[in-house]
Amino acid sequence: MKRFFVILAVVGLIMLAMGPIRAHAYTAYQAVNFAGPGAPGVGDYSMGWGFSPTDNMTVTALGTYDVDGLAVSHAVGIYNSAGTLLVSGTVPAAFPKGTKQDPIGWWAWTNMVYPQSQQGLHLYKDQTYYIMAATTGDGWTNQPSQIQFDDGHITYQSYGYTVGTPLAFPESIVPFDPDNVFYGYFGGNFKFTLDPVNPPVPIPGAIWLLGPGLIGIAGLRRRFSK
Repeated sequence: MKRFFVILAVVGLIMLAMGPIRAHAYTAYQAVNFAGPGAPGVGDYSMGWGFSPTDNMTVTALGTYDVDGLAVSHAVGIYNSAGTLLVSGTVPAAFPKGTKQDPIGWWAWTNMVYPQSQQGLHLYKDQTYYIMAATTGDGWTNQPSQIQFDDGHITYQSYGYTVGTPLAFPESIVPFDPDNVFYGYFGGNFKFTLDPVNPPVPIPGAIWLLGPGLIGIAGLRRRFSK
């Protein structure tokens, strides 16, 4: 019996040293992908597109269209359907013309700036959002080839724009028409991870000692009562 309690104590100390159980890393996705750019667009606009997630997700990066390097920096942001800016970021012109950030893809990426003390942006299933980018100096693309909205996690809903240089919610929005298929205005993009359906709850290592501790106390009481 004494050996049994010694083993329990050792196991408990090992679990305490392990600390909280951590959730596994989640796969990162890109909202829109395409094999090659389509018709180019240039001008002083905020250009973007509307979408609806098919799953709850967390935004991890924002991007601007980058066909051959950037002439200027670009503000990018995600708005909800009420026109509230939920997250924004600025892609710097750190990779000038002729030196793309991503030699394979068509985007340059940046980290996000969250309002107030918010640490992450969750987008929710079946809600409508708009990913917008200020395109002055570099432009956007329409009707790119072999377009794909990442593995069915994103439903394309519309395209829209606002005239002017600052980042803005689209004043003009055109709903997607399946009878007259048009995909645009791809000035902005984002990356995301899917939120777990039943997120694991971290369990402090000390909790693992509760069972062995109770058993140990019971054993000691039995010993001293004899």
